[in-house]
Amino acid sequence: MKSLTSVTCALCGSTSHEFLCENSGFRVVRCPSCSLVFVNPQPTEAELKQLYSKEEVFTDGPKSSYLATEAKLIGRLWDHRLRSVERFKTGETLLDVGCGTGDFILLAKNQGWQVTGTELSTSSAAFVERHHGIPVLTFDSSLSQLALTDDSFDVITAWHVVEHLPSPREERGEMFRLLKPGGMLVVEVPNLDYWARKSYMEPLSQQMHLYHFSVKTMVRLLSDIGYRVVRIEVVDPWYGLTDNMACTERKSWHMDYSICYSGFRLEILATQLEFSLRTDFLIVGVVTF
Repeated sequence: MKSLTSVTCALCGSTSHEFLCENSGFRVVRCPSCSLVFVNPQPTEAELKQLYSKEEVFTDGPKSSYLATEAKLIGRLWDHRLRSVERFKTGETLLDVGCGTGDFILLAKNQGWQVTGTELSTSSAAFVERHHGIPVLTFDSSLSQLALTDDSFDVITAWHVVEHLPSPREERGEMFRLLKPGGMLVVEVPNLDYWARKSYMEPLSQQMHLYHFSVKTMVRLLSDIGYRVVRIEVVDPWYGLTDNMACTERKSWHMDYSICYSGFRLEILATQLEFSLRTDFLIVGVVTF
């Protein structure tokens, strides 16, 4: 990366940070005020767009692992995720932020949803249009550049996207604006509380992850603006959907919990051991007004 820029904490705005480790040549720090872990300094938005728009995203290096996975398993993955969405919310309109290769929006479209896909990567957008025939909206740095209408969507999904965003606080607000009252945001990200990541003995990621969320910091990111978090699931990347397992099975712990705003007390029905054994977590937030 040619250009790096220092950033403040995207969760609380603090300018202080504690050095943790280096990951793929980037400094990873922790905010002493709210415990958010992030890369600092970060590549500029222009450099990020250039990185994600390279054709090699689909051909070279660790980013190709998804495309190297057999189609049957990929199909199971997205079928499971769509069923997870429909377990909580049915509706007509769905926005997928960072739609990647478009497999999820294609499935949702075939199941009757009116879908909209967005991408920072022009290569990804072209891939989706070429292979699935679905137009994808592209932006340079923020969803706000698309000028979408308020209260447009019943559901917004972001599958392993938020950790890549240079401004997750602003994007969280933009998604909130785009959701209808009672609309639902579904976010899945790598789990910082997974034991191998939390030890900092192994690389936190092989890709350009700017932020590393624990359940605690993600809950705060969403609830601070008004999402009512209704469910968290700590999961494996493929949800246990291997060839020797029925598609309907899942290996995950889940919990339902309530947020009590007196002193920001969370009643969470899960153990730290459960959090440390799963690599990712999914969180569901609802717009209540």
